[in-house]
Amino acid sequence: MARLDERLVLNTSMNRLFGMKNFKGFQDLLKEKDVDEGFDEEGRSFVFNALCSQTDIDPRVKSKLEEYDSNIKSYVDHISTKQETPIRLKYFQYLSVLFTEIFLDRYFGDKVALENDLNKSVETLMEQSPDYISPFSDDDLRKLAFWMATGSGKTFLLHINYLQFLRYNRGPHHIKLDNILLIPPTESLSNQHIAELQKSNIPCDLFQSQSIGYFSQFADPNIVKVIDIHKLTDKKKGQGVTVDIEGFGSKNLVFVDEGHKGSSGERWRYFRDDLASEGFTFEYSATFGQAVAAATKGTANDLLHKYGKSIIFDYSHRYFYEDGYGKEYSIFNLRNVKEFSEPTKQMLMLANLLTLYEQKHILDDFKATEDSATMIAPYKIEDPLWVFVGSKVQNTKNQSDILEVVRFLNRVLSDKNWAVENISKIFRGTSGLEDENGSDLFSPTYPEQRLSYLRGNGFQPEGVYEDLLKRIFQSERSAPLHLINIKDAAGEIALRCGSDGEFFGVIDIGDDKKFLKYVDGEKTDIRIDEDEISGSLFNSINQKNSA
Repeated sequence: MARLDERLVLNTSMNRLFGMKNFKGFQDLLKEKDVDEGFDEEGRSFVFNALCSQTDIDPRVKSKLEEYDSNIKSYVDHISTKQETPIRLKYFQYLSVLFTEIFLDRYFGDKVALENDLNKSVETLMEQSPDYISPFSDDDLRKLAFWMATGSGKTFLLHINYLQFLRYNRGPHHIKLDNILLIPPTESLSNQHIAELQKSNIPCDLFQSQSIGYFSQFADPNIVKVIDIHKLTDKKKGQGVTVDIEGFGSKNLVFVDEGHKGSSGERWRYFRDDLASEGFTFEYSATFGQAVAAATKGTANDLLHKYGKSIIFDYSHRYFYEDGYGKEYSIFNLRNVKEFSEPTKQMLMLANLLTLYEQKHILDDFKATEDSATMIAPYKIEDPLWVFVGSKVQNTKNQSDILEVVRFLNRVLSDKNWAVENISKIFRGTSGLEDENGSDLFSPTYPEQRLSYLRGNGFQPEGVYEDLLKRIFQSERSAPLHLINIKDAAGEIALRCGSDGEFFGVIDIGDDKKFLKYVDGEKTDIRIDEDEISGSLFNSINQKNSA
């Protein structure tokens, strides 16, 4: 089956309006002209000025480009009103907004002409590949999707798309909306979206059941109601936090954040299609390609056609990386390791922990120097954040990668002798983590030096361990790991060293009770408690005083 990036017919059509084959054409043009972010003294964006120099832009677009640019400036001004720092769109963010501007203008102005033009593109592409994609229907035009790499600014794009839709939703194709809904995959992300919407001066609230039906007539019609996917159902029984989708109606403006991650794919797509069957949908994800590739054959083909016709902008990871964003990484094939043993996994995680400790130490040492705040501010460098992304809470073989991390943390915190001994092995270059040539990855003579700051400044294993407890785990002494179920934050489990230390981390998980029951059944010495006072830890990660 074809890959999704080979079937992006809507995106291809939008690129061709500017005489481009793909996004790389825009990259080359704007890099060649060294285009700045933002707007000039006359209120024109620098991207607009660069695009105007192109000779092969579709005349219909070129004649309205100045109007679109003015609209985009008004959106940016709106969402900047309450921001600490005014928003400056990156060139790719500007282009994604511009593509949406063009589409919505044509959709609400002459939907039939838009559909006919898109199907001409389909016919042209099918001449090259007969099974390219099915023709557009009226329903296909009700969805726009944005394939945006993690970290590329999907949140600001969502806010601007909201303002764009309100501007263009008028005329003969006007949709009298029942609701405006934002549907993230988890409750914690709902709270995060509320905070970001408020900063962008957009009316919003966490969904409440009384805000639909009869009482909705008294609410602000433009308010964004935020409700996570787990609270939607089509089989409502009795009381509880779930809401039957029937109560929302079908003329909704729906914003979907990583929709395929929050619930089973088939069920979620049914909810989404039903909620916006007479409305409109905006969807955002960094992983559309992976979602299609991972689906079963029949579902994958359906997704290929749906997303091929709805993805209007492709700034997936390959383009993000080409622009110098994202992470650099190295992959090593360890010698004679077919399946990682428990000791090997724990040694790898310990080495990773030392890397975090080194980064944190370097930053703390630099902050202690004179004028460090002034020097570091332009780079927006914050305290390092250690993230483990788990895929299995418990599988058919009774395994859990989340439990493996929890076990490792417990061993580091409660077994000082083990930790100091293995830190010493890493420092000596006898970790046992050898590449295909038999060289230890932490050998002092290895070509790519690791932990050079710690080694070069004479750090000793026992001192590192004791400082690591304080600097990372918020504890003065070694003690068992405690998992604390935060009752007031669904899906959050706090991590603490001992019974009286501060929280040093959080597990964000769909079913916290199920996982804690699983941990308890494994007969570890990890302690399990409850906290009925604390609020969400996940929502506090961005705060300056966050551990």
